Amino acid sequence: MTRHPAQGLALLLQEAAHADLPGVLARLSPPHRADLLRHCGPPPSRLVDWALAHATPADLRALAANSNLDDEALTRLTAVTDGPTLAALYRHERGSTRHRRRMLDADPLADELRELLLDEPRSRRLLGPALDCPHLELAAHAAACIPGLRRGRVPNTPQALYDWCSPPGPYFSADRSLLRGRLALFRLDLWTADDWNAFARLHDDAPLHDSMCRVLVELPEVPQHIALALTHSGNPRDDGAVIRTGLRTGAFSGRELLRGAPDGAHLLRTLEHVDAYYRADDHTGTAPTEFDDLRTELASLVRESLGTDPAHLRTLLALLADGERRTLPALFAAARTLPEPPHKHRPLPDPPPPMRHPLPPKPRTSTSPFFHLLCRVDDPDALRAVLAALDPEDLGELCHYGIRTALPDALVDAFADVAPPEVADAFVAHHGHHPRTQARLLRRDDPRLNDRLLRTYGLKPALWRTVVSGTPHSPGRTEPVPLHPDTLAVLLDDPQTGHTHPVQYAAHARDPDLVLTALRRPVGSLPAGAQIAGCRRLVELGMVAEVAELAQEDGPLDLLVATRIRQTLALVGGAARLGGQLAALAGAQFARDLQSGMPPSHDEYLAWPEPPEWETVLDRLRARRVTFNAVNTLLRRDDLPDEVAHAILRTHKKERWVAEWVVGRSRPLALATLAQFPLPAPKTVLHRRKVWFLPGLRAGHLGVGDILAHGRPALSTLWLAPRMHELAALPSLLDATVTAHGADTPDAWSVVAALLPDFSGTLPELLSVAAAATTVAPVTASVTATVTSSPPTTRPGEPGRTG
Repeated sequence: MTRHPAQGLALLLQEAAHADLPGVLARLSPPHRADLLRHCGPPPSRLVDWALAHATPADLRALAANSNLDDEALTRLTAVTDGPTLAALYRHERGSTRHRRRMLDADPLADELRELLLDEPRSRRLLGPALDCPHLELAAHAAACIPGLRRGRVPNTPQALYDWCSPPGPYFSADRSLLRGRLALFRLDLWTADDWNAFARLHDDAPLHDSMCRVLVELPEVPQHIALALTHSGNPRDDGAVIRTGLRTGAFSGRELLRGAPDGAHLLRTLEHVDAYYRADDHTGTAPTEFDDLRTELASLVRESLGTDPAHLRTLLALLADGERRTLPALFAAARTLPEPPHKHRPLPDPPPPMRHPLPPKPRTSTSPFFHLLCRVDDPDALRAVLAALDPEDLGELCHYGIRTALPDALVDAFADVAPPEVADAFVAHHGHHPRTQARLLRRDDPRLNDRLLRTYGLKPALWRTVVSGTPHSPGRTEPVPLHPDTLAVLLDDPQTGHTHPVQYAAHARDPDLVLTALRRPVGSLPAGAQIAGCRRLVELGMVAEVAELAQEDGPLDLLVATRIRQTLALVGGAARLGGQLAALAGAQFARDLQSGMPPSHDEYLAWPEPPEWETVLDRLRARRVTFNAVNTLLRRDDLPDEVAHAILRTHKKERWVAEWVVGRSRPLALATLAQFPLPAPKTVLHRRKVWFLPGLRAGHLGVGDILAHGRPALSTLWLAPRMHELAALPSLLDATVTAHGADTPDAWSVVAALLPDFSGTLPELLSVAAAATTVAPVTASVTATVTSSPPTTRPGEPGRTG
């Protein structure tokens, strides 16, 4: 049993409150038990209790090799007497100087521990605790071998610690293992409050590196107000590692951090960086759960202590830009009482080159973290009043707010209401990459904003067509939205944007001159589907004569399209029937493009309001004659029937991108997808891009119970549960699941441990198999008597057989 199965089994045992842990551990085979102890993650207290009372020396050594032992487990395990176990605990990467000093205080000292120290030539982390131990031989060896002690012991003073740990020091390194070794030379448990305050003043004058701050914050000897001061590190691009360490180790809570961190501006900027990195749509890792509660707590603090008065918020913007070092409550109180001071502005960011490939920009830091606070204000009227009270340079700060995820809708709407054109252009260039922000801006039906979106990032083909055709996006509007002159120039010049040729969308414009200009391009400039769409648009506008001119033998239209138009117009009443014939031609062209066309071809047909011929699509899917591009286009349609989606699932059984598109459409499709596609296999790091069922969870079509009941294999379900905040409720369901399937006996747990690594079914199926394998069916006496006394039976035509 390797690391991931052991972690899954440990999660099951931890959540199964009725499990007989001593009995289960005794029933497991020694290799399985050792793997469980080594890879179970932070061991629960019940497991440590069992280890101290019943574990063999081999079990203790396996537990000591667990890299996730927490402070409580390490403290309790230092009481064991097994020498190899003590040696392993002494070298443990999470062991602190306090744990090592406790082990060295033992008398007699274990031989393995003594040999470990005498064979260690230079490590400060291991030899430092021995400087004050009662064993003189070890103390002398440590004093002679530790680097940097040739002139004697380091003074146990704040200045000495700061000199050893600050970047200007001669031995500075960002390696936290080396930094922990430097701390081992000091007796921080003997420091007074004055010592810690003196150290805090040194750090305020010249902040330590964030690696050093992390090492200090995780020490239980460091007071809470010092840990809060250390959250302001010397790293200008603080990624929140110090904060995460303090929250994880319990040095402070989220509420204590937001109300007690001495530099509120730096704290807000750090949270901004965290949002820019961990909340990025393309981030491949998992967001630390320690930051989730901070966002809610910050919104509550803003609502309670600051309010939404525009004058107060303007004053706060100036205070933050000036670098005022105060706690957040003090900053909020000052903003409510002080007059607005002047502050410097910075110019708007340079816009990206027009018509570039739509890649999101790299995160950039704002001059002040003021807009991080505005993202926590949930009152649209207050946001509009605040932004309306700011001058254009102040509004330009929002353009610098470099978070990759979408800004709140209320903030986008308020900004678009009050921003002047040049500031709005910079905002679109910096934030228009996110689809949700694009949708909010398109709802305004502003030709200038539409043009900036089209020319800066490029939109999806469906949005291109709706903008070019003048289709309104705001609710209740019926009149067409005019095109901006710059958009007209783009449609006529046809510069390529990534894989987009804007000229193909000109066929959907309401301007007949623009449609004619696009259709008169040389043969091959437009796909056949776009030409049919343009001709249909002209027929709708009553320009049949122009269509006939385009369809001449030497004209620019596709040969098949031109021939069908000429044949129709040659009939009696052909002009009246031309629209229907073009619609039928579009359907036929779509059927051909399903198996051989490129996206522009069938995109043109799918752009019209009438539904596609879904029976044709089903026939092509059953015959496996639909191209990848066509399937991709079909899955993007909102009106895709479930029957067609099921057919796509059946023909693309291993395509993860198909599962991602289908799972978010409806609950029946989500369950069908979950039954067909396995969950991501356990890896060293969880890549959220490979978690194909996330759209189903976000849309509400799948729940945590569905993943538990239908997710397979069982090992993947257990691996994903603690690594995704969307599945945070799954572990709480495990106890009832284990009990319901009768797998809560020691024998059943041993079967689960044996089958878990290679079991391909769901977790309930695994528990049912384990329960069935360990259940002996009772045989009643009457049945036994019947079996033993019944005469031999014979089948017709067979000779008699004896029992």
